[in-house]
Amino acid sequence: MSSSITDAVYNKLCNDGILTSSLAYGTGSKSIFTFYPVPEDARMPYIVAAGEISVIPNDTKTSRGREIFKDIRVYCSASESTALIETISERVRTLLHKEHITASGYSNTWTEVQNMMDGPYEPGIYSKILTVRFVLRNT
Repeated sequence: MSSSITDAVYNKLCNDGILTSSLAYGTGSKSIFTFYPVPEDARMPYIVAAGEISVIPNDTKTSRGREIFKDIRVYCSASESTALIETISERVRTLLHKEHITASGYSNTWTEVQNMMDGPYEPGIYSKILTVRFVLRNT
């Protein structure tokens, strides 16, 4: 299950030319990671969309489902303008907030970016964390 959501988020982000043109490699596939830690030779800016922070049952009388909370992290070198990390983060929000995500085995009934905040301090790095809520129904 986890991989179907991760794949869906990856595909949604990689298939957006506006977003990928702001990332280090421009193609997205080398700048959007679905695992952590990222390779040591990864160049910023990049996005990490790995794992869930919470999975909660969301069953009804007639269907099975779950709510998944996932953090999408955006990283940028502090040598860049803070406007770059804001631009990338806002684009990720636009792509995921109240949008349909196609995940194998599930129908997505609600996607919501609930939070966008600065990441923890790391010398030489700006980061943003977007918390995304997915409400899914089994198909």
